[in-house]
Amino acid sequence: YACGRGGIDPKEKTQIDVFFEHNDKDSLIKWLQSTNTEKQIYAIEGLFNLNKKGIKLNEEEIKMINFVKSKKGIINVCFGCMYYRMTIQQITKQFDFK
Repeated sequence: YACGRGGIDPKEKTQIDVFFEHNDKDSLIKWLQSTNTEKQIYAIEGLFNLNKKGIKLNEEEIKMINFVKSKKGIINVCFGCMYYRMTIQQITKQFDFK
């Protein structure tokens, strides 16, 4: 979020925000099915926010989310001008779909 000195969101974050604003669950599901782990995690964030907004997810969608959340690996994340390497589980644990 707000990466680098200029504080600019990555293009993927900007696109997820557009999907969210338009309640575009279908596009978020396509991102969830991507082979790109970062896109999958952005999709989980977008789906989590849509779910909080009242848009329901079906059992298959929840299974896909849980599959991504259980993946092993490390991704690069940024918060302002600070960059970190975090596990997929660390970054996705905040998204609880109960």
